[in-house]
Amino acid sequence: FNIDRASLVRFFKNRFLRIWPPFLCGVVLLYIERAARGESIDIVNDLILSHLWFLWALAIIQSVAVPFCVMARMLIKRQVETKKLIICGLLHVVICVAVDVAFDVMFDISSEDKMAWLLGLPLATFISLGFFWAPGLTGTGQDIAHVVGAVWLAASTFIFTGAHEICPVSRDCGRYDWLQMNLFQAIVLIDLLHITGFCAGEVTAQAQRVLNGVIANSVSVGVLLLSCFWPFFTYWGPTFIRRNAFLKTYQAYPTFDLQVDADRALIPRREIDDDAMEGGLGPSWALARMWFWSAAMLIFAKTCCDVKVSEVFHRHITQSGMVIYIFHYLFIPAIVDALYDGGTTDPAALTYLTMLIVFSLCFVCYFVIVSNPFTANAFGIIAVDFGSVGWCGKRASKDKSLLQTV
Repeated sequence: FNIDRASLVRFFKNRFLRIWPPFLCGVVLLYIERAARGESIDIVNDLILSHLWFLWALAIIQSVAVPFCVMARMLIKRQVETKKLIICGLLHVVICVAVDVAFDVMFDISSEDKMAWLLGLPLATFISLGFFWAPGLTGTGQDIAHVVGAVWLAASTFIFTGAHEICPVSRDCGRYDWLQMNLFQAIVLIDLLHITGFCAGEVTAQAQRVLNGVIANSVSVGVLLLSCFWPFFTYWGPTFIRRNAFLKTYQAYPTFDLQVDADRALIPRREIDDDAMEGGLGPSWALARMWFWSAAMLIFAKTCCDVKVSEVFHRHITQSGMVIYIFHYLFIPAIVDALYDGGTTDPAALTYLTMLIVFSLCFVCYFVIVSNPFTANAFGIIAVDFGSVGWCGKRASKDKSLLQTV
């Protein structure tokens, strides 16, 4: 979006059409699937916190981040309009305060001495805006300040969301398994990641000027020379890994009791804690692994996959993601039950056969849905005229790379 009102309206309209209709369709389909199996529906756990949570959460996160994104773009592009900047600043303050107060009232986060979680969003965002403003700086100095602002947002994930241990498995952290104080840490982290990605895109040109070829190549060589540390990011730590809402993180003691072979006795989890996971070290390790693999996949994709294999392949693989995301969960229980009752009890065979059948059924659903505008719009995708050459619908802009188009 741009800074003008028409662009903001178009942004919210596109977000609405791309996210909310698929979510509502998914809810209806999930309700039908549960009813067909004779199962009752729990509104919170089965619908709101089902696999469809990503759709409404994405819509909310993108919407509440708009005021900050508008301010960041104005400051980086040096297109500051004082009135809009003040309005967006006030909106962003209201959003930060409202989110902090709401979660603190629900889960007493401040009384648990987890103040870094509460301060994370306001401090991370307003400090980065200071770097983007960069008063008195021009040229290279300004470019460096803008890049530092984006780097600060990435570092804030460690400084704030990695500052405290999460509420352990053994404690009652809230009413629901997902709806608890740990959910706040996950929300702050995802919001920071969203605005970090936005700001990284805004300062790409500045980063290219600041990080010239020599510096970039030196970093690459340094990463290779330090490959002895790569296992730090590849070891999963299965004993201490656990779910934190919709993310994965670590805690200081095992998530299950360990059994000793000698006398078959169970050792309580609290007696085998790991000092390397105490406090915020466990969540910070999870964040380090996340950033490492995100960067690795991005570099690999940009280096090896930024090519157009086929217009048809690109169009349908990209578009089908939403349909597969909604439908796969509906098919899995029935397919697994049918295969198991039919005699497929080997875990490996059951897994791969289920994957093959579910993906095939999802693509059948996709081609049915995409074949007419009504159902295509209901799932937030572009209808395809299969009578046209290429089956490609709208073509991507030729002046964009494949990754930019995706």
